[in-house]
Amino acid sequence: MPVESSRSAAGPAPDPAPAPPGRPALDAGALHLAHGAAAVPTARRALVTSLTAARAQRELVDDAAVVVSELLGNAMRHAEPLGDGGVLLRWRVEARAVRLEVVDGGGAGCGPAPRDAADGATSGRGLRIVDALCSGWGSCTDDAGRHTVWAVLGTQGAVPRSA
Repeated sequence: MPVESSRSAAGPAPDPAPAPPGRPALDAGALHLAHGAAAVPTARRALVTSLTAARAQRELVDDAAVVVSELLGNAMRHAEPLGDGGVLLRWRVEARAVRLEVVDGGGAGCGPAPRDAADGATSGRGLRIVDALCSGWGSCTDDAGRHTVWAVLGTQGAVPRSA
């Protein structure tokens, strides 16, 4: 049975606001990454390129870049890789929101939990940042032990930007 946790909703990420009838998602992508910190900038660049091509507002693109960096950084530091040795990043751009998902191999204590960082600490603030930038985020673990952390950014009118 899947294990679930979330700030605003339990379980898998809710779908972003649907595109108008007959119109598919503006963009979607997936990127398989090596399990290591060096993969984070590659993923960030790919996501920014995709969101920019989908004509997302600059602020949304910037926020998504920060969020994906935090989620992937946590996966690299705190979770095991998937069975093939990597981590999976998926994203989908809809009419009003962007959904990000990072899938890793899980591991003991890998569920995300915001914490209070001590003054002067150089880490420990990432999930507080994610919480501030996203309309919702959470995590779930499937029966095979794969752990997905998801985040939804954006509000009505956030994507696409006006011509």
